[in-house]
Amino acid sequence: ATGAACSDVWDAGVGVAAYSSSTQRTIQSAWSFVGGLLPLSPVLFGDLGDASLALRSARARAVPVFVESGRRLFHGWEEVKDEYAAWFDQNQALSVRLREFAVDPEILALLDRLYSLTHHAKLAPHRPTLRRLLHARRLDTLALIG
Repeated sequence: ATGAACSDVWDAGVGVAAYSSSTQRTIQSAWSFVGGLLPLSPVLFGDLGDASLALRSARARAVPVFVESGRRLFHGWEEVKDEYAAWFDQNQALSVRLREFAVDPEILALLDRLYSLTHHAKLAPHRPTLRRLLHARRLDTLALIG
């Protein structure tokens, strides 16, 4: 689409930028997202701490993709995995929506059906329902990708 609100080329005055962790998957994701959003704009990659990247991008009318390197901005939790795992479990257990799903007979039947079709061990009926729900979401993502 083109027009005042959206263009195929980035306008340097608008301030579009992307940020990514330093993992290959997330860098490619950022690149793909920018390419889909602004297909005719070039993309420049640089370190999150590179103050000149924004200026160089503006001059080239390119979208900057800032990539962290060593700062742990996006993956800082990996340094405290035990604490993160406990926080994640607690956070999930407090989710009103997940608790509703965990007792919904239709959702439970769907989880059982998914297990019978895939034999995915993490969907097995003896596993905690919240964990089964999370792994079913991952199967949904795989199906959408495939």
